[in-house]
Amino acid sequence: MGNALAGVCRQIRCLDANSPRHERRRSPRAASFSSHPSRLRKTPLSPLKPGGKIACEICGICFDPVGLEKHRSMCRASRGVETEQARSCLGCTGEGLPNDEPEELCVVCFAEKRMYAFLPCGHVACCSSCGKLVDRCPVCREERFGYCVVNTTALLQFKCPHCRAIVAPELYDGHREVCAIQSRAAQVGHSGPATDADTRSKNAATSGRRAEGGGNHPPAAVPAKRSASSHGITPNFCIECRRENAPLVIIGPCGHRVLCDDCFAGRITCPVCLREIEHGWKSYI
Repeated sequence: MGNALAGVCRQIRCLDANSPRHERRRSPRAASFSSHPSRLRKTPLSPLKPGGKIACEICGICFDPVGLEKHRSMCRASRGVETEQARSCLGCTGEGLPNDEPEELCVVCFAEKRMYAFLPCGHVACCSSCGKLVDRCPVCREERFGYCVVNTTALLQFKCPHCRAIVAPELYDGHREVCAIQSRAAQVGHSGPATDADTRSKNAATSGRRAEGGGNHPPAAVPAKRSASSHGITPNFCIECRRENAPLVIIGPCGHRVLCDDCFAGRITCPVCLREIEHGWKSYI
């Protein structure tokens, strides 16, 4: 009896929590599961790249898993824009030019659509390639102190009815009013000087009206003409604090660029044209 118990005791092994109870059944059971941890450790995931980065399924560029979702959304948006541009180019002409209005094409290369507005004049004249190569506006020949990108979907809506130039949307209202005043002044100048007979008749009519009124009215004050130098404001310093090389603010809708950011914060009217300020854009030049 004792020998039998001793033999049985020799066959018993000590088991721990990590050892399998049935060793011979472990390998068949592991082979039946395709996602077993022992297999996942040997088989790398398809999107994973060396270094712990994940490849974007849209562009194929490897990114850190933390910023992958943000890049993926931006990549989808960019791919959607490229798709729309490809669809719009399906109606291209035989020469390969897009089916755009001729007035919307760049005035330098006549191949791409306009998208850069020159500052401070506000003319939209060049595409992305030509706008960085010229130092003066191709329309008015004014020196360029900066430029901004405009939306190219509705360029003709901001075409000035007087000078027929395309202007940045933020500066369109102010440009149109100034252009209308200049057009009227040019029409008055082209009408020619008044003759002596016309001058005498106007003076006689004015004297008759004054006599009927029975009073000696003082003559109306004639506004002094501004010299051309008053408009030549140097765009490198603020006209209030006189601080030089400070980023100036483009006042809207008039388009004047004469105040720094600190002086602009306390203004409600433009110091040049006294027009009410609606908004402003800080320019970095």
